Amino acid sequence: MKTVKFERLMIVIGLIMIASISYNFGLAVLFMNGTTMGPNAYLYTIALSMPIGFILLPYLITKKKSLLSESVETSFNIKSMILLAVSLFLADLLFFKTGESFNQLIIATSEEFLFRYLVYNILRHSMTKWQSIVINSLLFALVLHLNYDVVDNLLLRFPLALLFSYLSQRFGLQYAIASHWLYNLTVIKFGF
Repeated sequence: MKTVKFERLMIVIGLIMIASISYNFGLAVLFMNGTTMGPNAYLYTIALSMPIGFILLPYLITKKKSLLSESVETSFNIKSMILLAVSLFLADLLFFKTGESFNQLIIATSEEFLFRYLVYNILRHSMTKWQSIVINSLLFALVLHLNYDVVDNLLLRFPLALLFSYLSQRFGLQYAIASHWLYNLTVIKFGF
Protein backbone atom coordinates (compact mmCIF):
# COMPACT_ATOMS: atom_id res chain seq x y z
CA MET A 1 0.00 0.00 0.00
CA LYS A 2 2.90 2.40 0.74
CA THR A 3 4.20 1.84 -2.78
CA VAL A 4 0.79 2.75 -4.25
CA LYS A 5 0.60 5.92 -2.10
CA PHE A 6 4.10 6.98 -3.13
CA GLU A 7 3.40 6.18 -6.78
CA ARG A 8 0.20 8.25 -6.76
CA LEU A 9 1.95 11.10 -5.00
CA MET A 10 4.66 11.13 -7.68
CA ILE A 11 1.99 11.07 -10.41
CA VAL A 12 0.17 14.10 -8.99
CA ILE A 13 3.46 15.98 -8.58
CA GLY A 14 4.14 15.19 -12.24
CA LEU A 15 0.69 16.54 -13.21
CA ILE A 16 1.38 19.73 -11.24
CA MET A 17 4.73 20.08 -13.03
CA ILE A 18 3.01 19.70 -16.42
CA ALA A 19 0.54 22.42 -15.42
CA SER A 20 3.30 24.75 -14.27
CA ILE A 21 5.39 24.18 -17.39
CA SER A 22 2.40 24.86 -19.63
CA TYR A 23 1.58 28.10 -17.80
CA ASN A 24 5.21 29.27 -17.78
CA PHE A 25 5.61 28.39 -21.46
CA GLY A 26 2.59 30.57 -22.20
CA LEU A 27 4.10 33.42 -20.18
CA ALA A 28 7.45 33.00 -21.95
CA VAL A 29 5.74 33.31 -25.34
CA LEU A 30 3.93 36.40 -24.09
CA PHE A 31 7.11 38.07 -22.87
CA MET A 32 9.09 37.15 -26.00
CA ASN A 33 6.43 38.79 -28.17
CA GLY A 34 6.35 41.93 -26.04
CA THR A 35 3.51 44.27 -26.86
CA THR A 36 2.88 42.90 -30.34
CA MET A 37 0.06 40.70 -29.01
CA GLY A 38 -2.08 43.66 -27.91
CA PRO A 39 -3.64 44.78 -24.64
CA ASN A 40 -5.40 41.47 -23.92
CA ALA A 41 -2.27 39.38 -24.39
CA TYR A 42 -2.22 38.06 -20.82
CA LEU A 43 -5.86 37.01 -21.07
CA TYR A 44 -5.18 35.17 -24.35
CA THR A 45 -2.11 33.53 -22.83
CA ILE A 46 -3.85 32.16 -19.76
CA ALA A 47 -7.00 31.33 -21.75
CA LEU A 48 -4.86 28.96 -23.81
CA SER A 49 -2.08 27.76 -21.51
CA MET A 50 -4.03 27.17 -18.29
CA PRO A 51 -6.90 25.02 -19.63
CA ILE A 52 -4.40 22.98 -21.65
CA GLY A 53 -1.88 22.56 -18.81
CA PHE A 54 -4.21 22.37 -15.81
CA ILE A 55 -7.25 20.64 -17.29
CA LEU A 56 -6.82 18.97 -20.69
CA LEU A 57 -3.38 17.33 -20.43
CA PRO A 58 -3.75 16.18 -16.80
CA TYR A 59 -7.23 14.85 -17.49
CA LEU A 60 -6.09 12.93 -20.59
CA ILE A 61 -3.12 11.46 -18.70
CA THR A 62 -5.38 10.53 -15.79
CA LYS A 63 -7.86 8.82 -18.12
CA LYS A 64 -5.15 7.03 -20.11
CA LYS A 65 -3.55 5.68 -16.92
CA SER A 66 -6.97 4.85 -15.37
CA LEU A 67 -6.14 6.84 -12.25
CA LEU A 68 -9.69 7.87 -11.41
CA SER A 69 -12.04 5.31 -9.97
CA GLU A 70 -15.64 5.05 -11.12
CA SER A 71 -16.80 6.54 -7.81
CA VAL A 72 -15.33 10.04 -8.04
CA GLU A 73 -16.21 11.93 -4.86
CA THR A 74 -16.14 15.46 -6.26
CA SER A 75 -19.43 16.72 -7.68
CA PHE A 76 -20.08 19.61 -10.05
CA ASN A 77 -23.37 21.38 -10.77
CA ILE A 78 -23.34 23.50 -13.92
CA LYS A 79 -26.49 25.47 -12.94
CA SER A 80 -24.94 26.48 -9.63
CA MET A 81 -21.70 27.39 -11.42
CA ILE A 82 -23.53 29.65 -13.86
CA LEU A 83 -25.34 31.38 -11.00
CA LEU A 84 -22.09 31.82 -9.06
CA ALA A 85 -20.28 33.09 -12.17
CA VAL A 86 -22.97 35.68 -12.95
CA SER A 87 -22.85 36.81 -9.31
CA LEU A 88 -19.07 37.19 -9.37
CA PHE A 89 -19.05 38.99 -12.72
CA LEU A 90 -21.61 41.44 -11.28
CA ALA A 91 -19.63 41.80 -8.04
CA ASP A 92 -16.53 42.68 -10.07
CA LEU A 93 -18.44 45.06 -12.32
CA LEU A 94 -20.20 46.88 -9.47
CA PHE A 95 -17.87 46.57 -6.47
CA PHE A 96 -14.37 45.27 -7.13
CA LYS A 97 -13.98 46.99 -10.53
CA THR A 98 -10.78 45.09 -11.28
CA GLY A 99 -11.53 44.21 -14.89
CA GLU A 100 -9.98 40.83 -14.08
CA SER A 101 -13.09 38.64 -13.99
CA PHE A 102 -12.27 36.55 -17.05
CA ASN A 103 -8.64 36.11 -16.03
CA GLN A 104 -9.60 35.05 -12.52
CA LEU A 105 -12.36 32.73 -13.77
CA ILE A 106 -9.82 30.92 -15.94
CA ILE A 107 -7.21 30.75 -13.18
CA ALA A 108 -9.63 29.59 -10.47
CA THR A 109 -11.33 27.03 -12.72
CA SER A 110 -8.03 25.60 -13.97
CA GLU A 111 -6.36 25.36 -10.56
CA GLU A 112 -9.44 24.02 -8.78
CA PHE A 113 -10.09 21.39 -11.45
CA LEU A 114 -6.52 20.15 -11.19
CA PHE A 115 -6.31 20.15 -7.39
CA ARG A 116 -9.83 19.63 -6.03
CA TYR A 117 -10.92 17.22 -8.77
CA LEU A 118 -7.98 15.37 -10.29
CA VAL A 119 -5.31 15.48 -7.57
CA TYR A 120 -7.79 14.89 -4.76
CA ASN A 121 -9.45 11.92 -6.47
CA ILE A 122 -6.14 10.36 -7.52
CA LEU A 123 -4.86 10.58 -3.94
CA ARG A 124 -8.20 9.46 -2.52
CA HIS A 125 -7.85 6.13 -4.31
CA SER A 126 -5.13 5.09 -1.83
CA MET A 127 -5.56 7.50 1.11
CA THR A 128 -8.22 8.59 3.54
CA LYS A 129 -10.36 11.62 2.78
CA TRP A 130 -8.45 13.85 5.21
CA GLN A 131 -5.02 12.60 4.13
CA SER A 132 -6.00 13.40 0.54
CA ILE A 133 -7.25 16.88 1.50
CA VAL A 134 -4.16 17.75 3.56
CA ILE A 135 -1.64 16.48 0.99
CA ASN A 136 -3.61 18.08 -1.85
CA SER A 137 -3.61 21.40 0.06
CA LEU A 138 0.10 21.20 0.84
CA LEU A 139 0.87 20.53 -2.82
CA PHE A 140 -1.29 23.50 -3.84
CA ALA A 141 0.41 25.80 -1.34
CA LEU A 142 4.01 24.64 -1.58
CA VAL A 143 4.48 23.18 -5.07
CA LEU A 144 2.12 25.18 -7.30
CA HIS A 145 2.96 28.44 -5.54
CA LEU A 146 6.67 27.71 -5.26
CA ASN A 147 7.52 31.23 -6.44
CA TYR A 148 5.99 32.76 -3.28
CA ASP A 149 7.44 32.91 0.23
CA VAL A 150 7.16 29.56 2.08
CA VAL A 151 5.79 31.22 5.22
CA ASP A 152 3.08 33.01 3.17
CA ASN A 153 2.24 29.70 1.53
CA LEU A 154 1.91 27.89 4.85
CA LEU A 155 0.00 30.65 6.62
CA LEU A 156 -2.23 31.81 3.77
CA ARG A 157 -2.41 29.45 0.80
CA PHE A 158 -2.44 26.20 2.79
CA PRO A 159 -5.48 27.18 4.93
CA LEU A 160 -7.20 28.54 1.82
CA ALA A 161 -6.54 25.26 0.03
CA LEU A 162 -8.04 23.38 2.99
CA LEU A 163 -11.11 25.62 2.75
CA PHE A 164 -11.40 25.12 -1.02
CA SER A 165 -11.08 21.36 -0.53
CA TYR A 166 -13.77 21.38 2.14
CA LEU A 167 -16.12 23.42 -0.07
CA SER A 168 -15.48 21.12 -3.01
CA GLN A 169 -16.21 17.98 -1.02
CA ARG A 170 -19.15 19.36 0.93
CA PHE A 171 -20.94 21.47 -1.69
CA GLY A 172 -19.33 20.76 -5.07
CA LEU A 173 -16.39 21.88 -7.18
CA GLN A 174 -18.28 24.98 -8.34
CA TYR A 175 -18.10 26.46 -4.81
CA ALA A 176 -14.34 25.92 -4.61
CA ILE A 177 -13.97 27.64 -8.00
CA ALA A 178 -16.18 30.56 -6.97
CA SER A 179 -14.40 30.99 -3.62
CA HIS A 180 -10.99 30.91 -5.27
CA TRP A 181 -12.18 33.41 -7.88
CA LEU A 182 -13.60 35.72 -5.16
CA TYR A 183 -10.37 35.47 -3.16
CA ASN A 184 -8.29 36.41 -6.23
CA LEU A 185 -10.54 39.41 -6.99
CA THR A 186 -10.25 40.50 -3.35
CA VAL A 187 -6.45 40.30 -3.47
CA ILE A 188 -6.37 42.33 -6.69
CA LYS A 189 -8.71 44.97 -5.24
CA PHE A 190 -7.20 45.30 -1.77
CA GLY A 191 -3.69 43.97 -2.35
CA PHE A 192 -3.16 41.56 0.55
